[in-house]
Amino acid sequence: MTLPKYTYLYGFTKDQIITLAQAPYAVAIQTKINAAKGLNERLLSGTYLEADTNRINAVSKAIKFNEELLSELVH
Repeated sequence: MTLPKYTYLYGFTKDQIITLAQAPYAVAIQTKINAAKGLNERLLSGTYLEADTNRINAVSKAIKFNEELLSELVH
């Protein structure tokens, strides 16, 4: 089964992403950053051999991307 991007990268359910779509842009981006960081912690909490390195890398890239989007709003 292939997970939707909002679940794969952030751990969101369909209802959560629908609700997030109604949030102000900066709040939505910060929420995505926080969710991805939490997901990464959970993914990294297992043993090294069990780690899904592809997903961990994708989530890390999503964090960086969203942090760059958020920084554009500040500058």
